Amino acid sequence: MTPRILREKLNAFLKDDLVVHSGIVFISLGLGSFFQFLYHLVAVRLLSAEDYGTFNALASFMLIFSLAGSPLHMTFVRYFTEYIAKGRNKALSLLFSLATRRMIFFLVALFLAIILAAPFMAHFLTIHTGHILLCAGVIIVSLLTVPFLSLVQSFQEFNTISAIWGFSSLMKLLAGAVLMLAGLRVAGGLIGYLAGPACALFFAVMSASRLLSNKKEVMVKTEEDQTVSLTPLYAFAIPAFITMLSFALLTNIDIVIVKHFFSALMAGYYSIAQIGAKIALLLPFSLALALSPKSTQAYVNKKNSLKLLYKSLVLGTACGGLLSGAAFLFPKKILLFLSGNPHPISCSLLGIFVLAMSFYALLWIAIHYALAVHNFSFIASLFMLSIAEFFSMYLYHDSLLQIVLILLGFSVVSFSLVTAIIVFQTRRADAAPKPLQHP
Repeated sequence: MTPRILREKLNAFLKDDLVVHSGIVFISLGLGSFFQFLYHLVAVRLLSAEDYGTFNALASFMLIFSLAGSPLHMTFVRYFTEYIAKGRNKALSLLFSLATRRMIFFLVALFLAIILAAPFMAHFLTIHTGHILLCAGVIIVSLLTVPFLSLVQSFQEFNTISAIWGFSSLMKLLAGAVLMLAGLRVAGGLIGYLAGPACALFFAVMSASRLLSNKKEVMVKTEEDQTVSLTPLYAFAIPAFITMLSFALLTNIDIVIVKHFFSALMAGYYSIAQIGAKIALLLPFSLALALSPKSTQAYVNKKNSLKLLYKSLVLGTACGGLLSGAAFLFPKKILLFLSGNPHPISCSLLGIFVLAMSFYALLWIAIHYALAVHNFSFIASLFMLSIAEFFSMYLYHDSLLQIVLILLGFSVVSFSLVTAIIVFQTRRADAAPKPLQHP
């Protein structure tokens, strides 16, 4: 192959929509993760040890609730994209309006429930009730951004959504740092957490309104578009929730097992290794975000969408391979840079840990593709694998290395089995005879 042909292929690769959009999302996610790291770095220096312990516990409390937004986000993107692909712009507007109103009703009920439970939660956690109420505000505002950001992603406005993520992360960092420095301590840190999603909500509402307004000029009312139902969204959200729960168990249950069976010191060494391993999920996460609307659009238009999956898996494999190679070759330097504590035990685990997370990253891409094309055939297998991994670690935990090897084994099996099921069912559906169209 001549240099000219290589240059042409490289230019075509770099101009590919999936590569470009994934790169944009990856950069914004990287900035968001960097600002999140800086936020905790600032907090640990501005707060006392006791205050930081309280702040970190509350941050974990908010993270649990924010996980509920992931299936909702996937569900909204799936159906908003389908309406966009079909050109049903009037129905899209109605569906978005109805979904947003239901979301607001649910969030008001959730806020009231947290208010009622706040005194009991504060007593249980031995913290101030006001801190719980601030957390409630962060949870509500974060979840309220979901339908608006989902609409922006469904229109494949990746520059816009990336700018929203990056700017809101920066505002959270600046607001929290200033307020903690001013002496508001834990409350200042939580208000900073509130400033981020509040900023994101403001710009997401503006962007969603602009996108819907631009579509009004081409809206065509049909009898089909006069009414919309949320029933298909509910039917999609339930399997999406089971999928996210299963994936969360596969990639996080090892931490629970290690904390239960090992000393605090050994659990700390394991957590240090995990810091480096989690980076392997970052680029594939951006690939999945870019892949979902494109796959849905191809599926709705009855085009072959498997090539999008294959292309994403190739990119994810290249990324995981590079990260795994670096982790095996330079574990001490990587952990010194990330945590400042390259303990030999952590270094011995890092390479295997990154390799396991790389396979789980590929699994993340595959399940996002499957959900985008309405393929639920893999869910039972994924759920059973997550349960099997838990019991395997619970029964066999003689060392940290054994835990990581079990994690690696299940990552390989999960990716291979689930992807094979997805590809087989997708090909089978594509090959099935289509019903005759009568004039």
